[in-house]
Amino acid sequence: MKDIWNEQSNIFLREVDRVLGIMKEYFDSKLQLIGERYGTMKEMVGAIAEYVQIVKSNIVFIKGSLHWKVDYDEFSALEKESLYWSQRLKNSRQSEKT
Repeated sequence: MKDIWNEQSNIFLREVDRVLGIMKEYFDSKLQLIGERYGTMKEMVGAIAEYVQIVKSNIVFIKGSLHWKVDYDEFSALEKESLYWSQRLKNSRQSEKT
């Protein structure tokens, strides 16, 4: 009886070892796949970060350009106003002479 029990336990243990070996191979392959995907995702995140920096610098440039445009428009308005007052002063001096 003991021999039958030992033989059955050995068969069971070998079967458990076989199943555990299969499970180990399966999980190892899945972990390797996850590692590869992680590496790919990490590269993608790096590329996206670079792209965000480029977009950020473009926005800063556009912001500066718009600020310069506003300053240019303000200067243009002041120039027109200065011409207006200059013409008015010139006209008033001419009218005083006559």
